[in-house]
Amino acid sequence: MTEEAPKAFSSKKAGASLTAFFVEMKTPLKFVLWASVVVATALVLFFAYLIWAFMTPYSASSFNQDKWMALSEISRQGECGRGTMGEDIVDNVLKIGMARQEVENLLGPPDGPYYPETYPNEYIYNLGMCSGFAIDYDLLHVTYDQENRLIRAANMQH
Repeated sequence: MTEEAPKAFSSKKAGASLTAFFVEMKTPLKFVLWASVVVATALVLFFAYLIWAFMTPYSASSFNQDKWMALSEISRQGECGRGTMGEDIVDNVLKIGMARQEVENLLGPPDGPYYPETYPNEYIYNLGMCSGFAIDYDLLHVTYDQENRLIRAANMQH
């Protein structure tokens, strides 16, 4: 008498449901192996997402005024020149309440206003194309109140 090899899950059965899949897995070992692969894959994808989501291009270096000024044109052309200093600028260099002139003494004149009709006191500095697939510009937004005092600074991707 010849022993028949265990049947693998067959995709020939049109519309085979998940229940049928588990029924065809005759041994608990097969199920455990299959479940282990699924769980391991899910964990790898989850941790890869966390690394990608929380890894910021803005924190690679501290603010250096000379370097910031020198990288102005490169950042406007798309390279991530200034972007590596973005987090340090927001967290440590710019302080809420600073006068606009103080900010511009540190960073130079802004690269432009940010939608002046809608946000009349918000200005941008190009950081370059730093995050994701480098298809969107990253900008440092600085917003002033009516007395030209800094009320917000943030790095944003557009």
